[in-house]
Amino acid sequence: MKKIISLLLCFLLLMPSLGVFAETTGEVTDGTGEEQIEIYETVDDVIEAAETLGAETLTISKNIENGKHYYQGAVNKVTHTDLTDSADGKEYCRMQITSLGSGAKASSIQSRYLASGVDVAKGDVIFLAFKVRAVSSNHSTGCVIGTGYYRMTSTGSSNASVGFRILPPEEGEEAEWVWVYKAATAKYAHTADKAAHIDFILGNAVQTVDIKDITVINFKDKIELASLPKKESTYEGMEDDAEWRKAANERIEQIRKSDVKVRVIDSNGDPISGAKVNIDQTKHAFKFGSYMPLGRIIEDESTTSSDKIKNKAFQEQFKKMFNTTGFENVFKPGNIVVPENQAKIQKVIDFADENDMNLRGHTLVWREGDALSALEKTNPTKHTEYENGDAATKNTIMRDFIEDHITTYTLKYGEYIDSWDVVNEFLNHKDEIYTVIGGDMEEVARWFELARVNTGDANLVLNDFGIISLDETAQNSHYDLAKKLKDLGAPITTVGMQAHLGGAISPAYIIDIFNKFQDLGLDIEITEFTYENSNETVQANYVRDFLTAVFSHPSASSIYLWGFAENEIGNRQSSALCRQFDWNTRTYPLKPSGEQWMDLIYNKWWTKEEGTTSEEGLYNTRAFHGKHNITVTIDGVTKSFPIELGATSKEYVFNYDEGTYSEATGEFDEKGLRISLDEATGGLMVEGNSIFGGGADATVLINDSEGRIVYFDQVPRLATDGSFSISAKTSNFLSNDGQYTVKIGSQGKNCVKFWLSGDASIYDYKIKSVNYTKGSDKISSFGEISANDTVTAEVKLETNSVQTIFMGIFDEDGNLLKVSNGDSEITGTDEVTCTASVSMENTAGGTHIKLFVWDGVNNMIPFTEVLLLD
Repeated sequence: MKKIISLLLCFLLLMPSLGVFAETTGEVTDGTGEEQIEIYETVDDVIEAAETLGAETLTISKNIENGKHYYQGAVNKVTHTDLTDSADGKEYCRMQITSLGSGAKASSIQSRYLASGVDVAKGDVIFLAFKVRAVSSNHSTGCVIGTGYYRMTSTGSSNASVGFRILPPEEGEEAEWVWVYKAATAKYAHTADKAAHIDFILGNAVQTVDIKDITVINFKDKIELASLPKKESTYEGMEDDAEWRKAANERIEQIRKSDVKVRVIDSNGDPISGAKVNIDQTKHAFKFGSYMPLGRIIEDESTTSSDKIKNKAFQEQFKKMFNTTGFENVFKPGNIVVPENQAKIQKVIDFADENDMNLRGHTLVWREGDALSALEKTNPTKHTEYENGDAATKNTIMRDFIEDHITTYTLKYGEYIDSWDVVNEFLNHKDEIYTVIGGDMEEVARWFELARVNTGDANLVLNDFGIISLDETAQNSHYDLAKKLKDLGAPITTVGMQAHLGGAISPAYIIDIFNKFQDLGLDIEITEFTYENSNETVQANYVRDFLTAVFSHPSASSIYLWGFAENEIGNRQSSALCRQFDWNTRTYPLKPSGEQWMDLIYNKWWTKEEGTTSEEGLYNTRAFHGKHNITVTIDGVTKSFPIELGATSKEYVFNYDEGTYSEATGEFDEKGLRISLDEATGGLMVEGNSIFGGGADATVLINDSEGRIVYFDQVPRLATDGSFSISAKTSNFLSNDGQYTVKIGSQGKNCVKFWLSGDASIYDYKIKSVNYTKGSDKISSFGEISANDTVTAEVKLETNSVQTIFMGIFDEDGNLLKVSNGDSEITGTDEVTCTASVSMENTAGGTHIKLFVWDGVNNMIPFTEVLLLD
């Protein structure tokens, strides 16, 4: 069904502030408001229009290799079966992916068709469509996952691509055919006798999918691109009341902010009440950045006055939006060796230094061709020897070059760079350096060791693409390599995840990806974020939600854009957060997505608090981690001092008369602990640094004078600096005549943690089984438990050492309602069974069970004890 839409009607449709627009309705004109454009709503409409307009449809044919449809992939096994649809008599192909690959490219092409018979010129309006029927899938989302490409080569030159994510039918229901389509302007030409590819990437899951009616139409200039239909531009989790968003905002409040106390005194040390205190943020600890294009910072005698105006505006906008920057391509080995480029690099370093910005170094090791480009410029003789050498010669020369390169440039720039991509896209280009060095992971670990020598405490990053995607083979590959390097002793600190998104990945799934990597104990950087969507409303919503998902995760430390302004961002124009330079205002105006970026980072996540001191001269608030300026005003006279706030809460004593301040933190003891009791707020604060327990997660257990447990919980380390803090509400248990013992323990690497809230979740590979029962009945969720039940937990562990199990009932605020503990017994070879039971009486309001197991009997190793006396 096609439509003719008037300008007035469109205006009415676009007036409401809707979260999603259906692109097949609304105003489309030639820009003057005078011409009306025909809009086609369905694929069938487009096919009919092609016949009417005389558009040419390409011939689609199977590409056969060894009697099967073409496929590639490191491990995936693919079967192709040609079948006939009984409903319409048309042939279709059933593709079954029978194993999930283990390599970074294991989800590569599983089926290929050829498209030929029609000349296609750059700029032609083209339409790609095919039908998909979801049969089955084991992907974690439950969906059949795939992408179809119309392109010139198997790795790029794409004229159109479109992904699909379709739920298979419920049992007993029949799967339906779904049109998947994409309209585009051809970027690449090919002649009628030169076949292009129609590639299907299906290896993201063990799944079965049917495909038929593959169609490519070349409309040339017979139709406007805007006339062709688009899928409704939305994504899972965009709704305002999405569950993931509520949980994410709660985590942000918890992990991105800390308590700040300001105690104002006079020169005699007496508290000053009623003083006005403001805390104003000046910089985030979390890194929000973008890369600096050299063309906007390098000026010489050839730079025109117009370019100077644009450069100044670009830099001013950059300073407003970002607290960190880096290098696009000039830092790569093939470019950094050029002396003129090093002068350009220094310009970016100077800009960052002048504006208190952090810097990323991208990258020390990349592709074979890039390394050879550098080698040719620095040592032509060795380059020739490499080109003419056998595998062993290439291995030696490449290792020597990389080691020398890392040492040379970390020494040159180590004092400036806060985060280094030591290895970039290593497994995604496995046919290059990986192959040259024989897949030697110990050598890769050595690269990290060499990088650490000259880089201080900077992040050392393993960076790759395809991780923020539905491709779980790429995720597994990246995870396994990071773990392997860590196991080999490499001083890797960070996993980098590029995020060039042509389609939205749901925020909840992004959090799941981060959770998958969390147990590596490494922080996570989003290193190259772009999200392409011509629907600016949806693009803005997704930028908001992507930022929120990332910022809410404790392992995340930074997010970098790969450019932010139109005409400054390569071929990803619709991902820009700012429009191109406006000569009227001489600015780079924000798009809706840029407005979301600014609102989150410098409004919603930005501390600007005000209050007055109490009779004790104390002002309390919570603030986002980063740099702040604190001002104290008395009788109209203001004095100020700067602070820097991290994961640990801080207290400052400000002598207003003298204008001096000090941090009232006390000292960490030799075990890396600091414990304080605030009688005014009834809070016990336990803080630890990276020394305590070797960086493992920490547990606090408090006994009363009778030895009963009155508080019990665990807190994870913050990935950024290895610190932790636990704030216990002592008003829940502390009495005036009691004595309490606080035990703080470190959960070692062989210990386990899991809990039961909704469904049973297990977090440790050493657990053989876990069962919750009430009486003789097995239970799998907290909702199955009633007030009169006694719940028993039985855990079988793969160990032969004595264990202790603690089982606690908690309410939704994390308060402990009841706890019990039990011991273990050996029940088999390398098997210990731990059992604990707890009665549900007097646990009204309980929402979940936490279960902890660790080595030892009624203690934690290592542990510290502190007595709380009245």
